[in-house]
Formats: sequence, structure tokens, C-alpha cells
Amino acid sequence: MRILPICRHGLSMAAASVRNSPEMASRRKFQTAFSSGRPADVRQSRGYLVAMVTLFCATIAPVHGQATVERNLFRLLHAEKQIEVPGEDGRSEPYLLPAREIAVGEEVIYTVEFANDSGLEIERPVIICPFPDFMAYVPGTAVGPGAEVSFSIDGGRSFAQAHELKLSVDGVFETAPPERYTHVRWVLDRPLPPGARGFARFRARRVPLVGEPAS
Repeated sequence: MRILPICRHGLSMAAASVRNSPEMASRRKFQTAFSSGRPADVRQSRGYLVAMVTLFCATIAPVHGQATVERNLFRLLHAEKQIEVPGEDGRSEPYLLPAREIAVGEEVIYTVEFANDSGLEIERPVIICPFPDFMAYVPGTAVGPGAEVSFSIDGGRSFAQAHELKLSVDGVFETAPPERYTHVRWVLDRPLPPGARGFARFRARRVPLVGEPAS
């Protein structure tokens, strides 16, 4: 089995050290809320996140105090893996650790950070994030604060709901599989004030490289 590294150092930590570390203790609220599907404040754990990707976002000119030109508010992408650590009562507890290496079939939790740095209220906030290389979206995992989620299979030029994405296979149109998704988009249902920040999340699974065994 081949391991795909996304940073220089491997992931190695004893279960007891993970469970008792201050960083892990401060993250319990986030992991519990994320696992249950409830929103959570991840700002307390931002210092422990790695694999950040920064994309350029264009600036716009002021238009009567409100930004009317659609722009991508994406700022950072954080990659983590969930592990189960035995608790003191014998039951396993979920923890998130930076995803330094990803094996074929492993699932990664991605947290997308977005922000309105324009100084103007954004009437229609849009966050667009490309899926990382060799990672396939896990259906049903993209969530955001009051957002409509859609996907692209053409490099981000157009977006649609998952069931509306079609590919022509031998002259027959079929629903595109998640492996063909190139981007995910969140459109918030309310304006975003100047200086506001937020988070959206999705999960993706590592797919084999060309010629690499599936497991």
C-alpha cells in the first residue's frame, strides 16, 4: 500500500499522549459537534491545523456600501484525520489530527475558512473550493452555515446539484460520480457583513494514483 504524503513528517503519536495533551482536550467540543452534525466553533483549534492552502481572491470596487460583484470568499483549507483514542472509561473518543500522510481509501475532514475582507457587505456570499488532487468527495458531507451546496465537474466553470451533474458515456448521459467532481461551492442565504468570517466542511477519500493498487 502506497502512502501519499502531504507534508514532510509522518504522523506518529501515542494514544495516551494524544488523549492527555492540552491541544486534544481543547478540541473535544469541536469533534463531538462535528460528528453529530451540529455547528461548532473551531477557532479554538485553528493553531493545531495544518495543510493550509491559500488562493488568490480578487478585490472589487465599492458600490454604495454593498458588494454586488460575485467573488470567491475562500481563504484557507485545513486537512485533518479522525482517530479513535480509548478514553479513561474504556470507550473510544474521536480526535482530529493534522493529515500528514493519506493512504488509499483513507477519509480526510476538510475545513474551509472564508472571510469578507472587502470592507463592504457581500450581498450574495460565495465560497468555492477545489477538491485536492487524488481526493474524491464523500457524498452528503458538505455542510455550511445556511448555505446551498453545489458541485462542478468542469473545473469550476459551472455548478449544479449532485443529481444534476451529467456525463456522456457512450452517447448516454449518466449521473457523474463523486470522483469526477472538481470543485464544491457554498452560496450563503444571507449577506455577509464586513470583517465576518466563517467555516464550511466536507470529507474526501483518497483514490489510487495511476497504476497504484486500490488497497
